[in-house]
Amino acid sequence: MKKIKLFSISILSVLLLFTSCKKDDNGTDDNDPQNNKNFLSAKIDGVDFLTDFPIYLSITEKDVTISGQDEQNTMNIQISIFDYNGPGTYTIESGTETENIMTYIKGSVWQASDDIGSGTVTFIREGKFLKGTFSFNGVSLQDNTTKNITEGLFNVQIVF
Repeated sequence: MKKIKLFSISILSVLLLFTSCKKDDNGTDDNDPQNNKNFLSAKIDGVDFLTDFPIYLSITEKDVTISGQDEQNTMNIQISIFDYNGPGTYTIESGTETENIMTYIKGSVWQASDDIGSGTVTFIREGKFLKGTFSFNGVSLQDNTTKNITEGLFNVQIVF
């Protein structure tokens, strides 16, 4: 089951890398937080990452995935929680029995899961949006290099 979920997450990530969205200028100030703007941001080894088009996906009430890619379609951050029980902090670290996973993709894949790396994500649900923070230390399965993802923030519209 775990292999199927990881494979599904990998396929979703690859598809997101090859699709893009175009901004719509609707005359409102999208930088105004009062407009409930969708975004996902973080620092990757100290370098800024931002997307205005994160995706919220929930297959069941217990499965939550938030994913976002940059405008150039070269980088992707994905957070998948398979034991979601509402707002709170979820810890991901090697040696645990959780199937939760956090992924950074840029040419290669760096992960925090129950096998490698570590991280936390805190969910705060507000109305039609899921807001939160995250950070993780992702490890590459290919060459054991690491990526440090810090100062992660998201505000994603919940769509059912």
